[in-house]
Amino acid sequence: MPDAFSYVRFSTPEQMKGDSLRRQTRMSEAFAAENRLTLRTSYTDLGMSGFRGKNRDKGSLRRFLDAVEDGRIPRGSWLLVESLDRISRDRIGEALPEFLNLLKSGIIVATLQDKRIYDERSVDDPMQLVGSLIVMSRAHEESAMKSHRTKEAWKTRREKGLRHALCPAWLKLSSDGQSYEPIESRVRVLVEIFEMSANGIGTSGIARILNERAEPPFSKKLKGKPRAGREARGWHAASVRDLLTSRAVLGELQPYHREGHGKIPAGDPIRNHYPAVIDDALFARAQAARRKTGRKGRKGTAYSNLFAGLAFCARCRGPMRLAHNATQTQIYYRCANASTGIASGIKCDSLGSTYFNARSVEIQLLHHVEEYRLHELFANPETDAQLRDVESNLVAYAERIGELERQQKNILRQVAILDEEDPILEDFHKVLREQRSEIRLHQDQAKLLKEHHTELLAQQDQRDDVEKTIIKLRAKLRVLQWDESVHRKWLNAATTDEDKARWKEAIEQNHRDMLPIRAKLSIALQQFVQRTDFDQVAGTIDVIMVGGKVRYRFERKGLKTRKDGVNLNLRASGIEFVGRTEAEYYLGP
Repeated sequence: MPDAFSYVRFSTPEQMKGDSLRRQTRMSEAFAAENRLTLRTSYTDLGMSGFRGKNRDKGSLRRFLDAVEDGRIPRGSWLLVESLDRISRDRIGEALPEFLNLLKSGIIVATLQDKRIYDERSVDDPMQLVGSLIVMSRAHEESAMKSHRTKEAWKTRREKGLRHALCPAWLKLSSDGQSYEPIESRVRVLVEIFEMSANGIGTSGIARILNERAEPPFSKKLKGKPRAGREARGWHAASVRDLLTSRAVLGELQPYHREGHGKIPAGDPIRNHYPAVIDDALFARAQAARRKTGRKGRKGTAYSNLFAGLAFCARCRGPMRLAHNATQTQIYYRCANASTGIASGIKCDSLGSTYFNARSVEIQLLHHVEEYRLHELFANPETDAQLRDVESNLVAYAERIGELERQQKNILRQVAILDEEDPILEDFHKVLREQRSEIRLHQDQAKLLKEHHTELLAQQDQRDDVEKTIIKLRAKLRVLQWDESVHRKWLNAATTDEDKARWKEAIEQNHRDMLPIRAKLSIALQQFVQRTDFDQVAGTIDVIMVGGKVRYRFERKGLKTRKDGVNLNLRASGIEFVGRTEAEYYLGP
């Protein structure tokens, strides 16, 4: 008995609630039994449109076609579909070649609704080809018309200011259907996500925190609120990133329309379409922090490397990485090029030198923050000059836009009294088009400047109290580190599995509590540290301030040296502060 494979597809998840799946499945089973076929596998694309060939490119249909091409589905096998429009609703130029290639591969296609059978001979049968063309053409035209009507309906709704129940996950349509209302529980989570991002926690870390406390994802269905798409099982970095980059939190709606398999903006964003739930300053701080946390380096569950993206080898300019000792009890900074040259293919001459204990580095560099004279460093920041320039340009754009709008009103008054056949009308319309274009250009530039202005203000606010912030965070961190050391002692002394599990959970909770604190510390350090240069041979660390003119030096202590001055490969007992110097330093990679 020949093998048969059924293919079931429908376009929207709502059709799952209807009879479509059962109907198509039953038809395939009945046809296979009637024609003595062995029904092997059912390929399904549930809730996937065939209008633009998504099922052919990414769906189960793609898996079937690949199996045919690979020979895993042999020639002479049958494909059972309700109708040809289940295979594709794409343009004939796309759908027909794929259909013919399938037939040429020896696959027999049966359409269950009209009992038609297509095989290799159908390629040369004009009547059957015409019949399939008519079906494909009708299917595409129906989908194209639905798409056009949907676009026009949405366009009309936007133009009339009408609201729709499908809206951002943190909003719902009001009972009168005239406005949107925030869902307080979700808005609280959303604000927390932006605050965590502004404090330096990356999208993966935020998702992990939300999942650990079993926070329901925004895709979870709520009573009285329709949702699009599937319900996620938890939070993911991508879903957090989508929220952090969405300007809908500021109240904007950006209409889109389909272009091929993607979508492109349809006109300018509509401001104040939604109620704003995130203020501009917090949004800007989150975006600025995301750019900084985009530095390379794995943060881990406790944000281990406070100096990620800031720590470099003074010998080869390679990055400093964290590494464990043989017993996994200590963490050290070492040059990534010191062993195998993995960072850049350069083998560093610090190979064999003593590593820097990460905890000692962290304690000393944070302990001396009061000696860094941050008030002097930020006394005349470039931010002030940038703010003045931005504010001046914003005023200039506002004046120019106002002037153009006044000119437009004057021209429109003149147009209104002119005869329709007056030749000067065309000149007036040309001027109006040019002015509209210039106004849009200035509005776009002003929008970018406003975003930059908000970001500069956020940076200024962050820098104002950075010294106090670091001292406060360091104190909190020391308490948690002390707690962790106590918990580890109790873990080592535990004799029962229950006690071991309890102290392990306590240590993991310490790490969870440390994560936001260490993330904030990392962001704070990046406000004033340009880079830290580690010299493993000389045993020194240079903390170079922003601008490269001020350096604070630290040295390892407890090292023995040879007569030639080179440190022996012995473990350093600690790190101590040496002093401050002022000079220009190399700040290249």
